[in-house]
Amino acid sequence: MYQPFQFFMPAQIFFGAGSLDNLGSAPLPGAKALIVIGGTSVKRLGYLDRVQALLKKQGVESVVFDKVQPNPVVEHVMEAASLARETGCDFVIGLGGGSSMDSAKSIAVMAANPGNYWDYIQGGSGKGLPIPNKPLPIVCITTTA
Repeated sequence: MYQPFQFFMPAQIFFGAGSLDNLGSAPLPGAKALIVIGGTSVKRLGYLDRVQALLKKQGVESVVFDKVQPNPVVEHVMEAASLARETGCDFVIGLGGGSSMDSAKSIAVMAANPGNYWDYIQGGSGKGLPIPNKPLPIVCITTTA
């Protein structure tokens, strides 16, 4: 038996060779981005520099948080959210693999809300509190296959 539900998730997806270039002209949700990355390959392969250049082309400033681990930890979510608030970032970019993109979502929640990330988690040791403020907008750029 199914449960009735509604689902609304507006998203714009660019897919295919050369799609990253769209970042230089696509509408962006703010004027200053927190770019969330992990590991060294995003820097070593030039993706970070390229993303920052495309953002700059649109007049968007950026701040980099580069501590994401393969299994993200709450301390880094809280640290990055604090960095986003302190530097006036109004959206978050997850650049890289799943850990960076998942972290970006959590960081976007905490950059706009008080308390600890676990306050808003529904299961396990979370408190299950409702999220009082809308998270910052998110842009995800995957570097995976």
